[in-house]
Amino acid sequence: MSGKTTDQVMGCLALNDTPASAPYRAYLALGCALGYVVFALGCGALMASAIWLRWRELKPAKRVVQLRGVISRLCRIYLNYHQTLGLISVEFKHTQHLGPGLIVANHPSLVDVLWILATQPHICCVLKADLQRSRLIRFLVAELNYVSNGDPEHLLEEGSTRLLNGETLLVFPEATRTLPQALPQFRLGAAELLVRSGATVYPIVIHKNGSYLSKTRAWHEFPKQKIQWCIEFAPSVQPVVAQDARLARRRITAELQQFFHDRLQGRAVAPKL
Repeated sequence: MSGKTTDQVMGCLALNDTPASAPYRAYLALGCALGYVVFALGCGALMASAIWLRWRELKPAKRVVQLRGVISRLCRIYLNYHQTLGLISVEFKHTQHLGPGLIVANHPSLVDVLWILATQPHICCVLKADLQRSRLIRFLVAELNYVSNGDPEHLLEEGSTRLLNGETLLVFPEATRTLPQALPQFRLGAAELLVRSGATVYPIVIHKNGSYLSKTRAWHEFPKQKIQWCIEFAPSVQPVVAQDARLARRRITAELQQFFHDRLQGRAVAPKL
């Protein structure tokens, strides 16, 4: 991706790798541990809401809208809990309501999707098949009308159909979390969805310091300093799809990946596919 320079992103996230004092580290550990309790309570509230809506609302489409609104409010409560206690800091830059299209984001931590859902209650998520092993999770995924990535071809067919029908779909093109200090390496799936649907792209660049909840850290390894996120909503772009779909997939993937690399390294560029 190339384009005009926009606002500088260097000041978006002030990285501070200096370990905090021992009392503050203990405070972080306690606060984050209680955060898991808050998360569990939120999951229980979401399940109760899904069951109640299943009984109260007979129309599936209305249930989906209402339940997605519930999960967005719960994500905001979870976010506010951590920010109010000073455990984390999450800054949203250029936040906007995203219309029909494909949200493409990098994935440095387990909770990235929660911060996005806190601001976008209407979106449909692409979930890892591993999350649907339990019956309860399968029930919630069905009620939320999310899409599983268990079958790649089904994902592409279902995802492109959703996009053509005017939904807003969230994908992490890496299909896994980024390693700490590494740049994201995108797969071809997101570009394939764009080639099939011609949807608008909404890049969301997630800046994060520390390795808490990253791919190399267990969930119970608490941070030693305050963790900072910056969720940057970049300008949308309409990709140009050439007649050769194979070349278009590779070009779009390469340009998307380069755009994210530039933004994460502090080079301010506008998306242009």
